Amino acid sequence: MHQLDASDRERLGAYDAIFSRAKKTFCIDHHITNPGFAQENHVVPGASSACEVLFGLLDETKIGRETAECLYTGIVHDTGVFKHNNTTGKTMAIAGRLLDKGLDGEKIIDDSFFKKTYVQNQILGRALLESILFMDGKCIFTVVKARDMEFYGVDSKDLDGIVDQLRVTDGVECAIFIYESGVQQYKVSLRANGDLNVAKVAPILAAAAM
Repeated sequence: MHQLDASDRERLGAYDAIFSRAKKTFCIDHHITNPGFAQENHVVPGASSACEVLFGLLDETKIGRETAECLYTGIVHDTGVFKHNNTTGKTMAIAGRLLDKGLDGEKIIDDSFFKKTYVQNQILGRALLESILFMDGKCIFTVVKARDMEFYGVDSKDLDGIVDQLRVTDGVECAIFIYESGVQQYKVSLRANGDLNVAKVAPILAAAAM
């Protein structure tokens, strides 16, 4: 079984049962926190995304347009449209080579990153409206509860982009987005500006929740 872009087994969710039964497992990832949980692991912490890592493993001459679109989409998402500090010269070079496959880069970015449904805009507005600044305005957080998701008729996929919108608040160095994923269960997303390393904060939050 191949697993991409999962920093630990917990992120596999329901697929962990399949992973456990697999005779051979292979993980391709870019998270510095990845402990190497598969039998074989190809983890490149300096890469912008799992798609950038995967590109390096493929024969570029055999990458067709559809595959290139998938790889380009993954890079676009993990770099925040090439804004995050995980974007390197190598990342841009790979993106350029993928564009040379005949992609419509503008459409991919609009459709997969910026375009939102009406209810996605509604839940985003609700999350921003109820956000709170703390630490002298350097941190911001917001919470979406299960009842809010039910009211707007959204699921976890509709919450993509909320933490990134929080992050670009003027003066903010760290954004925290929490949503209720089950009974007494919460998913926490962290994003930072500058040199703040949220990977060091995440284990503390996880321990506090236990």
